[in-house]
Amino acid sequence: METLEKNIATPLSRQLYRILLQRIASGRYAAGRKLDSIRVLIQEFKVSSMVVNQALELLEKDRLIIRVPAKGVYVSSSESVATKPLQLLIAFPELAISPDLLPLSDWHANSEIYRGILGFGSRHNVNVHLEYFQEAADEFELNGQLRRLDGYDAVLFYGNQRQRLRALAHTVVPYVFDVGWAELPHRFGHEHIVGFTVADNAEVLLRFMRQRNFRRYGSITLYHPEEEQHFLLHRLELIHQRAAGFGVEPDEEFQFETAEAPAEAVRQIADRLRRGCPDLIFFNSDELELMYRAAARAGLLPGRDVNFLYMGPGPVCPQATRVAEPYFQIGETVVRKLVECARGNQPWAPGVTLLSSRVIEGGSTGAGREELPAAKVV
Repeated sequence: METLEKNIATPLSRQLYRILLQRIASGRYAAGRKLDSIRVLIQEFKVSSMVVNQALELLEKDRLIIRVPAKGVYVSSSESVATKPLQLLIAFPELAISPDLLPLSDWHANSEIYRGILGFGSRHNVNVHLEYFQEAADEFELNGQLRRLDGYDAVLFYGNQRQRLRALAHTVVPYVFDVGWAELPHRFGHEHIVGFTVADNAEVLLRFMRQRNFRRYGSITLYHPEEEQHFLLHRLELIHQRAAGFGVEPDEEFQFETAEAPAEAVRQIADRLRRGCPDLIFFNSDELELMYRAAARAGLLPGRDVNFLYMGPGPVCPQATRVAEPYFQIGETVVRKLVECARGNQPWAPGVTLLSSRVIEGGSTGAGREELPAAKVV
């Protein structure tokens, strides 16, 4: 809608810039043709000459218009909206994507999303900016954060964090994205969520078990801080709930949680492995080193004497079978949607895009079966 709103954080000049940008993209102002005069724009939008000139300066900065003295303003024939650099801001809830600040698995996951954003963005002239945003303490700080968003084409948030800022971001930024990790966050009506669900992961795991003829499975869950422990147990419960539909069943005698201390966890796992193993063990943690140490302590060879897999990023343990969550694809999808809407003249469609995980089979699930390649995607 081609109107300017005076009661939002976005400056009038920025709003007018976006309207003129859309007119250029749609062909209303064709390449080489003259724009409406400053006087006409002042009358149409009921703004001052300063606002119009500031909007034109933004278009000139994008090299989309050319000012010709005594003649007027013309749409550039050499540059277009389709080639204009896009600015994507990642509103990150931590000071940096660093293993010093994040748990190992979160660091790998965030790095994969960032890699997907940078890879697709570099091929489509999208400049990526990463800034730390803390939870706003009051309205003054919140307004300051909104001003920091101004000037970007899109902003990406993470999960349910920074909800106050997310709720207002669309008043400043044309395209608002949010990443949904395992559980989808609360969605505001103006944003698009890209992610995956833990329920889908459970079905991917069970489908793999059926394909590989693993009929009974056990689980090992390591103790974690309370919030993460709740998530791990919820994930396991979803697998149990869906197991019968895939023709598999849990081994009730091999469902246990282990000690938090690594040495004690290895001892407990090794003792349990010695008493016999189900067809497959779901290692419900990303500390997979402990599983390998326990298997060695029990004298068992992974993939021959004991089969196991985990869910998580590949760098945690590249040689093990895992349910690979689509972090890289999340990053790519965000940038692809941004490019399609900002350059392809497609309407912005708030909603949810769910991506599917997949099983990448390594050496930890080959017991009693033919030799498998080092890595096999299922």
